[in-house]
Amino acid sequence: MIPRKLLLACIAFALLSGCISEPIQPAHRATEVRPEVPGESGPTFVNKTDHFAYDTTFHASILMCALAGPAPACEFLPLGGSGGWAQIPPANYTHAIVNLTWSATSPSTERLELSLWYDPGNEESLNLCEKNATATGPSRLKLECSLKPHDPKADLYVTFIPSNMAPDPFWGWANLDQPAHFDLALTRTEPS
Repeated sequence: MIPRKLLLACIAFALLSGCISEPIQPAHRATEVRPEVPGESGPTFVNKTDHFAYDTTFHASILMCALAGPAPACEFLPLGGSGGWAQIPPANYTHAIVNLTWSATSPSTERLELSLWYDPGNEESLNLCEKNATATGPSRLKLECSLKPHDPKADLYVTFIPSNMAPDPFWGWANLDQPAHFDLALTRTEPS
């Protein structure tokens, strides 16, 4: 079941500009870069890149929001389960490259929106990318960004949502089950 605060963050994100069901398993490879600083005797740090890959499904759903007025009013109707988000193993990540591929199953999934989120533990999910970067477009969607400083133990998520199909001042979609595949490369910095 999708955590309530993450669902609310995904809907809020959809109103302002996302929601995967399988946990991510780290791949068996990591790359390491050791910057050399001549004459420096202090602690050294190592950049390591973790690679993740997984398949998931954003399940059939309907969302409609009215954006006019003092507060947006939304109705979300999941049709057969949750989806559209996956939890990333926590670490002190500093940079991300995320690739999302899919074959659209409905008009609203011809274009998707991709983002990274973290939960600082105060019931509010926040965009993890600097400048609140997201990526929107057709299949083979890429999001690359430097990451905001965050608690290395915080819950981290990668999300995707269908594109908006409603005219202003509304926001919404209706979609069938949408399988997708993620490849992630997350760089973390650690003392050597």
